[in-house]
Amino acid sequence: MKVEYLVMIDSNEEYCKSINTLNYLIQSYDGITISNGKISYEGAEFAYDVQLGESDNTSHRFFHIRIDNEDESNIGMFQSFLKLIRTILTKISGFPVEILCDDLSSSFCFKAYPIIHNLENQMRKLITKFMLTNVGLGWTKDNTPEEVTASIKNTKAPLNNFLYEVDFIQLSKFLFTDYAGLDSKKIIEKIKGAESVSDLDLAELREFVPQSNWERYFAEIVDCTGEFLEKRWGRLYELRNKVAHNRFIGESEYIDLEKLNGEVSDKLQLAIESLDKIHITDEQKEEVAENVAFNRDEVYGEFLEVWNILLEQLYDVASYVSDESDKGKLGSGKNWRGMANILISKDVINKDFKNELQDLAAFRNTLVHHTDVIFTKESIISRMKALINLYDQLREYEKTIQQEI
Repeated sequence: MKVEYLVMIDSNEEYCKSINTLNYLIQSYDGITISNGKISYEGAEFAYDVQLGESDNTSHRFFHIRIDNEDESNIGMFQSFLKLIRTILTKISGFPVEILCDDLSSSFCFKAYPIIHNLENQMRKLITKFMLTNVGLGWTKDNTPEEVTASIKNTKAPLNNFLYEVDFIQLSKFLFTDYAGLDSKKIIEKIKGAESVSDLDLAELREFVPQSNWERYFAEIVDCTGEFLEKRWGRLYELRNKVAHNRFIGESEYIDLEKLNGEVSDKLQLAIESLDKIHITDEQKEEVAENVAFNRDEVYGEFLEVWNILLEQLYDVASYVSDESDKGKLGSGKNWRGMANILISKDVINKDFKNELQDLAAFRNTLVHHTDVIFTKESIISRMKALINLYDQLREYEKTIQQEI
């Protein structure tokens, strides 16, 4: 098991100009001796070789040190020695030691990879099964509206479930990002309609408090908070990056990984096994689906924000002009079709406005519910501009109404 270090020394320094001097400085630490190509430490002996050279710009000279442990029974001693030698070499050089090769760390990386791979697949499995069996997203193109297919990047070959393209840390956003469950207008309506506190349902009001999907649907079943898992998933992400990018990890980090695996894996597995205990309403399904789209891509989230702003404006104008017979059409502020029909009946908008709104609604529904459909950034931005244009028209009409009042 071999390690190689590169130790840099400022060429202007008058000390440590030879291999003999370097060895002398290393042996000044009690317990270390160097002789005949061997370095000994507290009864353990390792192969040892040093090469002296000058850097190209001659501002530094370097020592290339190779240490090899051929006895796998004393790995623990080898680890302790390497930690000490790095400390010594850093003090001698004044610079951090450059690690050129570390078979010991590589062995930990090899052992770490399957653990991380399994955890990542567990998370993807949990989210995929939850979305398919509980939310019921249409993860195929079978019902993709014809008017939006031109925006799809790849229409020839079926794409993988998009979760298998999502970055490790992005997966956690689906489970742990807080969002409000219901439209804020609903709570205002409920409070206005209540004659006393007893008319308000506390459990229903809690839906207005921002929560993550984990807190909403898994926390009680698994008996584990989202904060507990999110913190550990963040640490796993740090370790995963080291392993994935061929950086060195030591024994302490590997032990940390094993501990995290024990804390996280069982929770995820229990959540997977408990999916049949979760029951969510149609309204909650829509909220979850939209939340996935928000976290999937920044421009997706921007489009949905503009869409929801347009719905709020549509609701405000429809509320101004509606009468008692229109209340059923007005709904809770999400029924764009009912609100548009009210505005057409009051000559606020025309059929062209409604038709454009219908096309944009179809686009939004595909973006939210058909997760294997990928839209170009340009197509989404062009539709955002169309949404803003409709918003501006409604805003101008609202200003006119307010002036008349």
